[in-house]
Amino acid sequence: MSQTPNYYQKLAKKNELTYLSADKLQISPGMLHKKFLKTYMKLKAMPIGKKGEAIIVATSELSLKNITAIKKYWGHDVILRVTPIQLIFSKLHTSFPDVFSKEIDTDLVNKYPELSSKKVFCLWQKIALLMLLIGLCIFMVINHEETLFWMLLTLEVGVSFTWIYKLFLVIGTFFSRQKPIVIPKKMQQPFYTILLPLLDEGEATIRNLVNALNKLEYDVHKLDIKFLVDNDIATEKILRKLDLPYYMQIYNVPRANFHSKPRACNYGLKWAVGEYLVIYDAEDKPGPLQLQKALYAFSNFDENTACVQAELNFYNKFENFLTKSFTVEYMVWHGVIFKMMSRLKLPVPIGGTSNHFKVSVLEEVGAWDPVNVTEDADIGIRLYRFKYLVCSIPSTTYEEANTRLGNWITQRTRWVKGFMQTYLVHMRNPFKLLKELGLAGFLNFQIIIGGSVFANLACLILWMLFIGYLLFHGFFIHNHYEVTVLRYAWINLVIGNIAMIAMNVLVVIRNRMFSLICYALLSPIYWILMGVASYRALYQIFVKPFHWEKTDHGISKEFFKKRK
Repeated sequence: MSQTPNYYQKLAKKNELTYLSADKLQISPGMLHKKFLKTYMKLKAMPIGKKGEAIIVATSELSLKNITAIKKYWGHDVILRVTPIQLIFSKLHTSFPDVFSKEIDTDLVNKYPELSSKKVFCLWQKIALLMLLIGLCIFMVINHEETLFWMLLTLEVGVSFTWIYKLFLVIGTFFSRQKPIVIPKKMQQPFYTILLPLLDEGEATIRNLVNALNKLEYDVHKLDIKFLVDNDIATEKILRKLDLPYYMQIYNVPRANFHSKPRACNYGLKWAVGEYLVIYDAEDKPGPLQLQKALYAFSNFDENTACVQAELNFYNKFENFLTKSFTVEYMVWHGVIFKMMSRLKLPVPIGGTSNHFKVSVLEEVGAWDPVNVTEDADIGIRLYRFKYLVCSIPSTTYEEANTRLGNWITQRTRWVKGFMQTYLVHMRNPFKLLKELGLAGFLNFQIIIGGSVFANLACLILWMLFIGYLLFHGFFIHNHYEVTVLRYAWINLVIGNIAMIAMNVLVVIRNRMFSLICYALLSPIYWILMGVASYRALYQIFVKPFHWEKTDHGISKEFFKKRK
């Protein structure tokens, strides 16, 4: 991170003004008024006291235009003081902590009610689901054999479409190239906001996060780093103990009857200083040049690019079977499939971290859905509905792969449930969705969002059916329907799994991660675990759709080795 710690001090000295550091920035009682908050934020200034009849104003912006606006608002005899914009916004947040408490929950539902997950099922979806269940019951009574045949055939065809399409995307990456990024030596660096939603994080995790942020190569006076603490006294105490620089500030998210990452991010967005914004998770280690590469992409890629996604990988990839399988999955998804979809300008569900946004576009599309448990997937699709694009950049953020099965199951349950929420929301009006995404985008959405969930649920049934067929061959076959469906199930399972395994092996070899080939071959075991988590998600979408299951961080052996 390039060091310019005295930028505002130099600015004050150059203009013969007094500089106010964090400990000297004191606000006299009665100087700030909530109704003028947006004016303070727009002018990057706030009144902090009086000297006689003159008002003392602290500001970070000394352009002629801004000084003229300040004098017009507070009087020509105003006394100016210089302080960082990050401190101004932090003081305003401390003075008015609940000012945005309602907006962060209601912005999306008020602006675009049809795009909010607040209602899980719309009326026609409830009717369709009820009719489907009633219809299945009736047909099972009339002819259960033929009904089961068509049900299983539907499962098999759906799974086939999903793996064939993903295989097509993987093969496609071998015939396309990512746009190169060459960062100019003198790149203009605008203000950049970094949001860090935190809940129940340990001291080691937070210290590692701060160390990773300190390695970012970006002018520090243009950084606006916000630790978004979601009603967590312990995490806040840890942060208060650290000697954080002025561009790293702690923001307490207003209380609510539930915790959610998108809600915390919505609050951070309200206080964002930057023109651009990125989200990182507590355990993340982003590449040092990632912000600059994202800026380059925004400036040089398609003009409609509104979101830039960095690649994701794990620093503890070789720890156990789960982390190795997780790594194979990430290499296929983030390293191949995501890239290909973005190159084809198709709607993509972005990752939960290291996604960079234009702040103006985020505000335009309604920001994050506070009750969608995979807000990243939802907003990725929503951006495309508003005619914006998502692209990827060659910069990797290293995360901590889940090492514990229980922790992995709860995390994957949340991801799958969020995909279900996202699918239901955007399919409330299929014809409108088709019009906004186009035919290719609409089909991509059906397969990547809906098809992925469908395949996870169906595969577990097909595996059980296949194993049952092998163990109890004579009991399964009674007529030509069952012979046909079981043969197709066997063919689909064998060919489909071989194709998907081959795809995983191919990607692993391409990344020269030869030690993971064995785990790519064992992918079906990992897929069965995904099926278990998917049925857990299916249960929750009806019983507790908005329940957010927190993923524990700082549990890897590699994490503690690095600490030592």
